[in-house]
Amino acid sequence: MGQTIPFREFLANPDVHPELVPLAMSTQIAVRLPDAVVEFIDARVKAGETRSRAAFVTSALEREMRRLLAENDARILAAHPQDGDLDSLTQWAADYPIELH
Repeated sequence: MGQTIPFREFLANPDVHPELVPLAMSTQIAVRLPDAVVEFIDARVKAGETRSRAAFVTSALEREMRRLLAENDARILAAHPQDGDLDSLTQWAADYPIELH
């Protein structure tokens, strides 16, 4: 298996792994936002908290995608509260030693 690098690190320097460029392709879209939202984003960019408007919006959308996935997972778990398989998996994951690099 190949080397794993964080996606944001790849985006910062795609020349290191040119074979991954097709995986990082993006589509430009036009989005109309209220002035106050744009001012907020611009202030984050100016403060150096994010690289660009696009980076801020991408991060916010990725966070919303994760939230929606977690919400769906919670619905699934709530519908199956007596699922013993998940309990044993949770216990195994809690007991499994991991190496942090």
